[in-house]
Amino acid sequence: MANALTLLRLILTPVFVILLLNHSVIPAFLVFSIASLTDFLDGYVARKSNQVTNFGKIADPLVDRIFIASAIVALFVAGKIPLWMVLIFVARDLFMITGYKIIEIKAKTNISVTFMGKLSSAFLMIVLIPLILDIQFAYYLLYIGLILALISAFDYTCKGIKLVYDKRKDAI
Repeated sequence: MANALTLLRLILTPVFVILLLNHSVIPAFLVFSIASLTDFLDGYVARKSNQVTNFGKIADPLVDRIFIASAIVALFVAGKIPLWMVLIFVARDLFMITGYKIIEIKAKTNISVTFMGKLSSAFLMIVLIPLILDIQFAYYLLYIGLILALISAFDYTCKGIKLVYDKRKDAI
């Protein structure tokens, strides 16, 4: 069930983008809200029903990155956020995905999702909802989301370096 919610969020991502870019703001808002809700529900369902899977551990954060990055790019195309902000968010996500793969290869392990990573994603999903509706105060909250995203990237980077270093030290 939890993995189905993750896949539903992935399926709803292009639906949201198409709706927003076709100026169907209220339907886009509803689809984005439902997709965001699936992110909160999938982890809860997985833990409550004891269905935490390796697929879910990898797919959920990856789908979050795709979902949030797609929303940010669509909001830029719709003229709601500036390019420089999009570039930072997308560069951060590409850095995170690349780092994840490097750690997987070098340290033969994965980094689990951290509190800061969860907080960053949840905050961004919540802030993007009023941005879709063009509520201006949310634009200022997006700065907080950007700072949280960068802090979480730093946190993951430190954890990743430690994992790779510890594995190399064990091999010596």
